Amino acid sequence: ARGGVLAVCPHASAAAHSVGGCVGVARCSHALVPPVSSEGSSSLAARFSGSSSGGPANARGVGACGGSSCEPPLPTPAPRRAPSPERSGCSRGGSPPPGISRAGAVPPAAVAPSGDEVSASEAAARQAAFEARAAAVFPMPKPRGFPSDEARHDAMVTAAATHLLPLLPRQAKDLLVGGERSARQLAEGDRDRLLWRAVVAHPGTNGVSLLDAARTLVYIQGYARARGWTEDDTWPVSRAVAASWIESEHGRATRAARGSKRGGTVGHRMRGSLKALRDHFGCPIDLEGPLVTGAAPASAPGAPSQAATLPFQAYAQLELLARRAAEPAFAGGTDVPRFFARSLLLVALTSVRLRDAVRVRFSPHPDEPGAIVYGLVSNKRGSKDGAPMELFAPAEGFLGPLSWLAEHLRSIGVLGGVAFPNFCGPRGCRTHIRLAEGILASSCLEPTDVKGIFESLLTLPPLAWSKVDYAASGLRGHSFHGSLSDLARAIGPNPSLAFSVPAPVAIGFADSDVKELGRWERSAAEKAAARAAATRESGQERGAIPPPPGIGQVP
Repeated sequence: ARGGVLAVCPHASAAAHSVGGCVGVARCSHALVPPVSSEGSSSLAARFSGSSSGGPANARGVGACGGSSCEPPLPTPAPRRAPSPERSGCSRGGSPPPGISRAGAVPPAAVAPSGDEVSASEAAARQAAFEARAAAVFPMPKPRGFPSDEARHDAMVTAAATHLLPLLPRQAKDLLVGGERSARQLAEGDRDRLLWRAVVAHPGTNGVSLLDAARTLVYIQGYARARGWTEDDTWPVSRAVAASWIESEHGRATRAARGSKRGGTVGHRMRGSLKALRDHFGCPIDLEGPLVTGAAPASAPGAPSQAATLPFQAYAQLELLARRAAEPAFAGGTDVPRFFARSLLLVALTSVRLRDAVRVRFSPHPDEPGAIVYGLVSNKRGSKDGAPMELFAPAEGFLGPLSWLAEHLRSIGVLGGVAFPNFCGPRGCRTHIRLAEGILASSCLEPTDVKGIFESLLTLPPLAWSKVDYAASGLRGHSFHGSLSDLARAIGPNPSLAFSVPAPVAIGFADSDVKELGRWERSAAEKAAARAAATRESGQERGAIPPPPGIGQVP
């Protein structure tokens, strides 16, 4: 742009379009930046054609990919002369010296290469890595049929760790157990046992973190095979290769554009998987610096998913179902909807997420069994800091005291302390709880089943929600955890009431009360102390699973 008038490069019409509608780089000798598209040339020229020579000196046009328009060529291009000492500056309307760009222009070194310029070998390796991970199969135990959630967790972690261990590179195993020095100090069986303990120290829920690590290692192995690399060639992984994997996953997912975020979070998840391999499983991967952080965005556009607060009508629905007389169809048996309404109400009053509901062991309070709801989650499957989590709540709902509490706790005790046991019934009873016929005392539900039961209970009279009503409510499994805190925050420390209530009831909720209701009251130092105490008490790392037979045993 000289004198405020945009001159469109005649070579722009020859620019090749790449995937997504972006414009490729024109192969002309004078172009310094990606040119505008042929479709946009006429409109841009028309926009600036009325500008006078006294317009802004740095006016520029923006191409289809957001780049500036290229320098207009002279009718007869002449070779560029080296700048003389007296003309080292850039005059208005003249070409800048080499290495110095005019205001608003993009220097040659800053031009981002087109996404289509990935080498054939790199594109083939990326595709091979993706296909290897997609084809990987890791058999796991069926999640149903376990007597407790803890038993299910242990079995699935054992299976996932068995899949992961053979995939770990030698460098990772050496790092986890102390390298060659540990080989001289410990027998091989002892090293294998300690390696198992290190791997299962960060299993995730039912071993999901171990499976993610195994899939990521399969991806890396598929990439290395396509490039002809040995294990020593692959590890340690440089930051450039790590960034290439993240970039590849981000590009593949955003082109497919699936899900609520249109694939925009897949690259960031890949970065998180590589970080878990490095931090938890000893894999030497360089993930530092802007090269890795810039390979894919950390977030994607779109409304964040938020759990709505449980409305009063949801609490009232659970309370009404919990206090109703047993249905005639369940005479001599168990009223399954009533049983689960009671368990869910205890979970709601103690601010527990639905995914954690199957882990809670409710029992009578030792001092006030009729006045206090009491539950315990062991340190193995408890809070995020690994400390045992005790739950307390007044035995009273929004509609009155929980007169059925003692009866329900006795039923839970008969079931071995399981508040969400499996149940039987005809096909469709998991989504229509009214069809359930009886409780199965030998197994525990999955967390996903509990969410379906809650949704089904809301469809029963008197509330009788439809699926559309539930979807519009915005309720999630996390709603059970934060709803009481939300209500307390809305009431505030000094509520103004339009009706008369007893003085103890008129007291509001301070910030400390809000945090305590959601169990957010502990500081970072308190959490660290609780984590250390839990480790000392258990004598092993949190989540440690005994190795399967044959690991760590000396014949």
